[in-house]
Amino acid sequence: MGWFGELAVTPRNAEEGVVLVTGATGFLGRHIVRALESSGTTVVALVRRESDADRLTRVMTHPVLWTAADAEKRFAETRVEAVIHTATSYGRRGETREEIWATNVQLPLSLLDCASRHGTTRFVNIDTALPDGLNAYVDSKRLFLAEARSRRVGTALVNVRMQHIYGPGDEPSRFIPHLIRSFLRGVPEVPLTAGEQRRDFIHVDDAARGVLTLLDAVGSLPAIPQAIDLGSGEALPLADIVRMLRQLCGATTDLRFGALAYRDGEPMECRADLGFMTGLGWQPRVGLEQGLRETVESERSLAGNG
Repeated sequence: MGWFGELAVTPRNAEEGVVLVTGATGFLGRHIVRALESSGTTVVALVRRESDADRLTRVMTHPVLWTAADAEKRFAETRVEAVIHTATSYGRRGETREEIWATNVQLPLSLLDCASRHGTTRFVNIDTALPDGLNAYVDSKRLFLAEARSRRVGTALVNVRMQHIYGPGDEPSRFIPHLIRSFLRGVPEVPLTAGEQRRDFIHVDDAARGVLTLLDAVGSLPAIPQAIDLGSGEALPLADIVRMLRQLCGATTDLRFGALAYRDGEPMECRADLGFMTGLGWQPRVGLEQGLRETVESERSLAGNG
């Protein structure tokens, strides 16, 4: 897996400002791309050399593809207004520590340096709200921030502590779609932790809209906080969310709360402080029950049960 290989790209008008997005085919990335394109913004996707071009054409109206290997040349040729870094390696697919570091540390640092050299004004980094030391993924995100803040760059770094994103089209392995698929298949039981940990879930449409709100606001802000929380501002026990999903699916699955132990260092509450975002005029629009209902219906349709 590599960000630094060669890939054919579509030529750009050097005078036209663009927004560069990493992770454009990911869950959050593709929603950000669509929101940017809907606003009339020209979007460039930074991709791996082995990326599926057909998948990108389904996300982008007019695909423009760069790799990290040609970034310096492309930044010199094209006025990049901003970078939005959503590409993330969680380590869930057997990635080595080096592969996690390449995506979460090496890639954004090289882009930040390149952006600064070529006059890009804004760099939005999608960070995690999880606490330090939980796993290699969190460690890599913290290392990028420490390294980025130690460098003297002219580009404004906006660090977004994103809470748990959900919505139709999410990756099947993630918590909510995995549960929905289990319920729709009629599995007899699901082993779970006690479910007392409280989590803040934000609908992907609200998350994408929040990122664009920040992107637009950066130039007018007198100062940028060290980190900006983005979530719903509400945290419910996971047990309540699991029960709500089971009801929405019409399932009778036995929920075996307490069958699994909590992870070492697992936080018992994650909740976004929305004070800064509401000050910009942003607030979440999709309520949790509405968003979960949409997600269940999407999964039901995909499964052929709707």
